[in-house]
Amino acid sequence: WKSGGSVLPSGSIWLERGVPHLGRDASELLPLVPPKKPETPAIENTPDDSNKKAKPKSKLLDFSVFRDPGFIIYTVAASIMVLGLFVPPVFVVSYAKELGNEDTKSALLLSILGFIDIFARPTCGIIAGLQWVRPRCVYLFSFALIFNGTTDLVGSLSTDYTSLVVFCIFFGISYGMVGALQFEVLMAVVGTEKFSSAIGLVLLLEAIAVLVGPPSA
Repeated sequence: WKSGGSVLPSGSIWLERGVPHLGRDASELLPLVPPKKPETPAIENTPDDSNKKAKPKSKLLDFSVFRDPGFIIYTVAASIMVLGLFVPPVFVVSYAKELGNEDTKSALLLSILGFIDIFARPTCGIIAGLQWVRPRCVYLFSFALIFNGTTDLVGSLSTDYTSLVVFCIFFGISYGMVGALQFEVLMAVVGTEKFSSAIGLVLLLEAIAVLVGPPSA
């Protein structure tokens, strides 16, 4: 119970064929003008082309985000959070069985948790999008983390089925809040330009924490 892609369309230049100029009689018939050979335009290095060639390729992962202290704090906090975030969903059914509950009733706890999470995520997203809440989204995320951790600690004291149901309800709320806010806060920390690299690195570190967390619980 420990507590996160140019190909430019190649245009073909068609030259007009020579048209015979007809006079008033056949003696005035002008010879057919042979068609001009298409000239291959010389490729010039315009300033725009030189700028395009000099433009560096975009990196798949921009590790410069690690120079941002806010990103480091966020990554460390998210990794620690994920160590225990998935422990209750993994073990709540087994824990209920150890308390002597039936298999059907024990599996229902996971359904309750997931059902609450379905409504908690969009609700929290709507609240975080409010004009007076959006600038303070970081504080709302901090509250969600504290709420989730407290729920885990109190839930470990559950000794009957009713208390487990209450735990799953509150954990579903806190779990949905964390899931709805974590990437919103990450964008606020690193900005939109580095968000794609930041989210990839954060998810990589969180994946490692997920592999370590539940087995070590």
